[in-house]
Amino acid sequence: MQGFELNFFLGGLSPIGFQGYYARSLPPAGAGRAVLIKAGPGCGKSHLMRALAQRLTAAGHTVHTIHCSADPASLDGVICPALTLTVLDATAPHALEPAFPQAHETVLSLYDALQEEKLRCHCAELQALNAKYKAITGRASRYLAAAGSLLQDRARTAQCCTDLAKARAFALSLSKRYLPVKKERQPQEAHRTLSAVTADGVMFYHQTIRTLCREIIILDDAYGPASGALLAQLRKEILAKGYGLITCWCAMQPREKIDHLLVPELGLAFVTSGPFHRFEPMGDRVIHAARFMNKNGLGAQGTPEIRPSRRKRACAGSWSPAGGSAQHTPANRGFLHLCHGFFQGRCRAGKPVRFPWAVTAPAFFRPCANQCVKKAPLLYVAGGALCPILFFAVAQPPK
Repeated sequence: MQGFELNFFLGGLSPIGFQGYYARSLPPAGAGRAVLIKAGPGCGKSHLMRALAQRLTAAGHTVHTIHCSADPASLDGVICPALTLTVLDATAPHALEPAFPQAHETVLSLYDALQEEKLRCHCAELQALNAKYKAITGRASRYLAAAGSLLQDRARTAQCCTDLAKARAFALSLSKRYLPVKKERQPQEAHRTLSAVTADGVMFYHQTIRTLCREIIILDDAYGPASGALLAQLRKEILAKGYGLITCWCAMQPREKIDHLLVPELGLAFVTSGPFHRFEPMGDRVIHAARFMNKNGLGAQGTPEIRPSRRKRACAGSWSPAGGSAQHTPANRGFLHLCHGFFQGRCRAGKPVRFPWAVTAPAFFRPCANQCVKKAPLLYVAGGALCPILFFAVAQPPK
């Protein structure tokens, strides 16, 4: 019987630098075999592991092929759960050292495959390429850090409008429905990632989920807090009931957020679908994260909780006439509203003029601001006289 390969990552570049789960993927001492390959680039590590994976699948075993996030065409490891065999590339940036050499871990060095005489002739070229590689990697790290900051701010904003307790309670109901039997044995958990930011762009091995699981529950979450809380609770329930679990972490939040949970023995998967990794349903159950969110607090057009009215924003110090954010006192903002109303043509002759800044102006200015303007020339004359008076009367320096 022919086995099959399941594609995973074990880490990659993230907003907080390179993060991986290589050490956590080694079998415990006395419970399997680990092979750590030590070699430089081009020594044949990936070729060796690919040949090993082909032989294992030909023998009918399921193999986890671990791809390199820097070069997804190359392999960083081969794991065979049935044989408790783990073969990993133990060189930087995911260097591993044996804890019990030869007793538990076998160190395989391929440095002898290098041709020293030929490499010495290209030493300067290799140094230049290595410097260029480090510069490009550093630039990518800065880009990811900036993107991660924006994503984290967006997630925190959404979390303010998310009922996390409701999401956790819903996870308990899912556990009762899909995990009914409690097993009296020690659960085994494997840590993986199914997506990564690679040199070829964002890659998501969604086919691994289809291959391994026949029943898939999709959590459609564009922001992350709801699915993160739900999956964290489900993870506790799955492990408490003794099921083997493959926990797939988020590539952009590798220490905080779970993206997917796979339970191979049940053929069951809980999958997050979002902008970073879209998982298209094929008759699967879809749970929308909007059911856990305050619909009055988050929306495309804005609501009082997230996007208050201009009058409220003027007093709160979070709105400017240009549509951005400005650090002004309410009085300064009132002056800006006044100028914006006069000089951007928002007022029309013969129509009532009501300014949102009127609430921040002194009381004796309000009747003037809300009166009916009969003629356009008078509007500009009044504006020219009123703007300096209002500014010097009520403007204050920002705190």
